[in-house]
Amino acid sequence: MVNFNDHFNDLALFNEEMVKNLKDNNPILRSLALCLATKGFSEEFRVVIREIKIDIERGSLLHEAMKPEIFGDRYVSAVKARETRDGDYLKLFESFVC
Repeated sequence: MVNFNDHFNDLALFNEEMVKNLKDNNPILRSLALCLATKGFSEEFRVVIREIKIDIERGSLLHEAMKPEIFGDRYVSAVKARETRDGDYLKLFESFVC
């Protein structure tokens, strides 16, 4: 199973790519699709991104589609809090980029 500790570099790249995609005014689903086209992710993490995209297409919110065992409880809680507050995904992902 994919988990946060094993895929720290994937998660860092994911956050950076989401910021870039959202700054280009892409909606969340398009941003995820663009991440799938980005080189540098492990194949395991690509599966995670693909599953998130599918879950959102089926009606889940982003935080519901992100598994805590992969992203960590704090990460998923931060996503949920931002979605509840204002849904500003750009600010959310910018807060994760170092």
